[in-house]
Parts: sequence; C-alpha cells; structure tokens
Amino acid sequence: MDLSNILKPRWQKKKKTRVGRGVGSGHGGHTSLRGQKGQKSRSGGKVPLRFEGGQLPLVKRLPHLKGFKPLKKVTYTVIKTSVLNSLKSDKGEVITPKLLVKKGLVKDNKSKYFKVLKDVPVDKPLFLVGFFYSKSALKSIEKAGGKAK
Repeated sequence: MDLSNILKPRWQKKKKTRVGRGVGSGHGGHTSLRGQKGQKSRSGGKVPLRFEGGQLPLVKRLPHLKGFKPLKKVTYTVIKTSVLNSLKSDKGEVITPKLLVKKGLVKDNKSKYFKVLKDVPVDKPLFLVGFFYSKSALKSIEKAGGKAK
C-alpha cells in the first residue's frame, strides 16, 4: 500500500447540493428550498442573531452603563508626608518608590505611579525621585530643605 492508493472516506465523497439548477434537480424551480414567502426567502434576507421575533431584545432589556470609562485609567499610590517624616534615612540618601516598598512603608499594589500628598509639614530635608507631588507637598518638602524631582 502506498499513498497513491489511499481511498477517501465515505463522508468526503458526498456531493454538495446545488440549489436553483432547474426543476429536474429536485432543488430547483421557483423557490429553491427557501419556502414560499417571507424575509428569509428573499435575496439578502438575513435575520440578525440578536433578533427575537419582535420581542424586546435582550440588549434593550438589560440596564445600560452610564458615562465613560477610559481604557487606560491612571491610578496613583498615595504617600502621605507623615510616612516620609517617619522614614529613617541617611543624610543625602535618595528616596525612590522602590525603597519605600522595600522598607514596607508602602504596599506594592502594582501601581506605576506614586503621589506624595501633604497631611503634616515635612520636618527634615528629603531627596525624592520618581514621585508625583501635590503643590502643597512640594512646597513643604522644599521649605524643609529637601529636593523633589
């Protein structure tokens, strides 16, 4: 036995039904298996999948969401200035978000952005890199002799 002698299975030998090819074919004539009248007997007469026969569609029965939801919502991890005051850092040490997560002062909630907000005045000079700042927090950091980038 070689590849040239392999027979096709029975289900592959069945011929495709050709519709509308004369009365003698059994599928011809004037209706060609479409029935007498109605939307589905016409050319281009397709019924959409969501159509429920005139009943109020499921899409309209369900409540709709209001407003707009952005695809890329920016979420900030909030860091209060009281947390920065409690931080024991060496003089001149650069404070980054990774350092705060490593020391356990901020929970890592997979947010890319960290924002410093003022709740109490900053009482020591801090050097912060990689944060976003509120205006009042930035003023408080610079007033204490620190720098923020």
